[in-house]
Amino acid sequence: MMARQGTFLVSTLAIFRSWASFAQTTTLPRFVSDEGKERIARRRERAIESVRLAYRAGVGVATGTDFGGGSLRANHLAWEVESLVEAGLKPWEALASATVRGGDLLNEPEAGRIVEGGPADFFLVHGDPLTDPTALWRVWRVAWLPG
Repeated sequence: MMARQGTFLVSTLAIFRSWASFAQTTTLPRFVSDEGKERIARRRERAIESVRLAYRAGVGVATGTDFGGGSLRANHLAWEVESLVEAGLKPWEALASATVRGGDLLNEPEAGRIVEGGPADFFLVHGDPLTDPTALWRVWRVAWLPG
C-alpha cells in the first residue's frame, strides 16, 4: 500500500548504533544490562527487517536520524547509510536515501542534487561512498558553493 500511494519510509536505524556506543559511557540498565542489550538487539532486528520488506516492496526510503536518542548527532548520518546497506539497499541507493530521496519526499527537486549554477553543500571523502558507505566517515574536505 505504501508503494502504491507513493508513501516514503523514513528510516532511523542509526539510533541502534548510537545506543550501542552510548552503552560505553553510561550505567543505565536499559543500555548496559543483558536484558536491555537483548531488548535493543530485538528492536534493531525488527527495524532492519521492516526497512528490508519496505524496500523490496518498492517503497521509497529516505533517511532520518531520530536525534536525541542516545549519542546520535548530525554528523552520524553515515551510520544510517551503513545501516540501510545492512538492510539490503545497495550503497548508492542508501546514499541516495540520504540525499535526493529526502528532496523527493519534501518535493524539493533540487535537494540532494548538484546542478550547474545551483547551490551545493558537499564534502569530499577518501574512498567511494557509492560502493563503500564507510567512506562517509573519512571526510577530507567540506565545501559550500552558493547558487
